[in-house]
Amino acid sequence: MSRLLLFCFGLQIISCSGLVAVKDTQTTLQLSQSDFLKKQELRQQELVSVRGKMRLKYEVGQRAISGEARFLKDKNKSRLEVSDPMGRVHYWLIGDSLGTLAFYDAEKTAYQSGKEGRTYFRKFFGINLSWTELENLWMGILPPAWRAQLTGDWTSKEGSFEGKIRNDKELINFQVSEKNGELQQVLWRTENKLIEILFTDFDACCSREGVQTQLGHSVSIKLPSRSDKIELEWEELNLLVEEPNPLGFSRKISARIKRVDLEE
Repeated sequence: MSRLLLFCFGLQIISCSGLVAVKDTQTTLQLSQSDFLKKQELRQQELVSVRGKMRLKYEVGQRAISGEARFLKDKNKSRLEVSDPMGRVHYWLIGDSLGTLAFYDAEKTAYQSGKEGRTYFRKFFGINLSWTELENLWMGILPPAWRAQLTGDWTSKEGSFEGKIRNDKELINFQVSEKNGELQQVLWRTENKLIEILFTDFDACCSREGVQTQLGHSVSIKLPSRSDKIELEWEELNLLVEEPNPLGFSRKISARIKRVDLEE
């Protein structure tokens, strides 16, 4: 299937490709937990339909993929594809109401997972996240289910605010920058495993009506195994103002490609 059909980039967008560097200032925010939650909710609403480019690398077990990646998201459906230096797509993932479909060119196999893709990410990455939740974290947004479980702990320490999320199986400590009110670090302890997420290289992005979103352009996710990781470097992230071509989210694959249902 042609990549030109999969990604129709002749879209009208509000561009943030000309990034504006955030000035290094000593100004600090007086941010309450309630303010942070409101900021996160607005951020999630603002970034619901976007298009982006990034450098993506992940190493998990025997699988290693890296290259230029394109990301297209429109409300409840999205697509990520990773290309090699020759422009050949060697990995893509589609997420929508049916779950996820992830294609590995080296294996000529596509893995299908319902349940918002949780089975795929648990089996392949060892993390209990849906595709939408992982997207949110990439863009500096705590998943809504996590935000709903915030404890009353909220402290200011060494240039950041610190909060906690707790349930029967998980303890999540996170830090929020005192400069810009954005996520800096997430330490996620679950099932005796530790997952660390770091956000660095903040720049102004995605301006709308003079209001700019701060984006951590470098995102690192260290998975439970010491050598396993996901790293990405956003090159740009743009807001869509028109619905993209639905062919960009097509699940149609060649009959020669093996399809594996992970839910069976």
